[in-house]
Amino acid sequence: MNARCTAAVATVAGFAASAIAQCPPATPGGLSASDGTQCNGVFVNWNDVSGATSYQVWRSFNNNLGQAILIGSPFESEWMDLTAVPGVTHYYWVRAFRAACVGNNFGPYAGPNVGYRGSTPGTPSGLVASDGTCGSVELSWNTVAGSPLYQVYRNTVNDWESSTLAGVTFGDSLSDQTALPMQTYYYWVRSSAACGNSGPSNMDTGVRGAIPIPPSSVTAAEACGGIRVTWSAGYAIPQITGYNVLRGTSDVISLAETIHTTSSSATTYVDQSATPGITYYYWVSAMNACSALGVGTPGAWGSTAYTPLAISQQPQHLTVAQGASASFSAAASGVGSVTYQWHRNGEALVNGGSISGATGSTLTINPVAASDAGGYWVVVSDSCGSVTSTPATLTVSAGTCYANCDGSTGAPLLTANDFQCFLNKFAAGDSYANCDGSTGVPALTANDFQCYLNKFAAGCS
Repeated sequence: MNARCTAAVATVAGFAASAIAQCPPATPGGLSASDGTQCNGVFVNWNDVSGATSYQVWRSFNNNLGQAILIGSPFESEWMDLTAVPGVTHYYWVRAFRAACVGNNFGPYAGPNVGYRGSTPGTPSGLVASDGTCGSVELSWNTVAGSPLYQVYRNTVNDWESSTLAGVTFGDSLSDQTALPMQTYYYWVRSSAACGNSGPSNMDTGVRGAIPIPPSSVTAAEACGGIRVTWSAGYAIPQITGYNVLRGTSDVISLAETIHTTSSSATTYVDQSATPGITYYYWVSAMNACSALGVGTPGAWGSTAYTPLAISQQPQHLTVAQGASASFSAAASGVGSVTYQWHRNGEALVNGGSISGATGSTLTINPVAASDAGGYWVVVSDSCGSVTSTPATLTVSAGTCYANCDGSTGAPLLTANDFQCFLNKFAAGDSYANCDGSTGVPALTANDFQCYLNKFAAGCS
């Protein structure tokens, strides 16, 4: 055999030896199955095997090759498992096939390698929205495996379909600082991943806290012992914790001072430190956890002056003649209207006979009798109480009796001598006889006779 033939035979022998060495084909290396990165299946790939003409891909739901099924025979070193169940873990094996290897065409299995098909993420649960957090609505929820992103939606009505996006976050919470204060919102959250978005979570309502809406209808009125300030309840989320009552001597709130802090349930306060006669202006502010320095915005103001019950004019002592008229007067002021009740020697007087004005500011006795002498005082009352005046004494003098013409002091006081006395004075033209006090001419007439008869008949009391 010549040298050229010898070389050729050696070469063929070498190829034969090489072919024999690759049967069965080698185990594929670098087996990898995608973990949720593919939304339409599981992407399986591996390293090329020298001499392989195709490959077999096997799959099982557990780590048991005996239960695996053949799902593909690709000619390349990759396979897209479009039949993988979304979100379910699958186990994959791969082996190489070489047609030239008669009798042992298949190489050893590589694997398993675990992979799963990407899917729409699960729905978050446990959504909670805060009620009354100052400056925001705080939201939190339970996260979902495989979902890095969460979208928070809100609405002013309980309708998911018309809700709008309020924020996006990479965690389990969100602070909604764009919510309007004290507006109730309906919230939902959904998870988001490469393969889409989940459905909405449970709904929860939330409200952003703020400083209180000021009390309205602030009024001030005289009260027993001071000035009563009344207001309508304010409104706030979180709830009101108290009220501040501010007072000034003008309607400029910047000059007013806080004089009292009440509880959250109070809607009235009596200012007992008010000075009588001074007009005060009042404002009321509400407080809650969101109030700056604990003071809310003051509401409307009311004003009034305080007038305590007092007698400004005391009754005076009197001395009057018997048969004349006597009057005692008093003046007082207080909270609202005042009433009077006159007393004599400790006994409350009533109108009737010679007494009038027993329950008024002026008491009149007409005519005065000797028995009317004594001490008089008045009790003045208002809605808050009563005060008693200083007593005044009525002294009744004997005086003169017109019909007792002769001035006798015996009993009876009036006799025929008084009538004769009158006749004599009439005849003499004495002015005493002008009984009716007429000023015409003549001054003395028959009317004076009749006047005297009437006085004589009335007697001297």
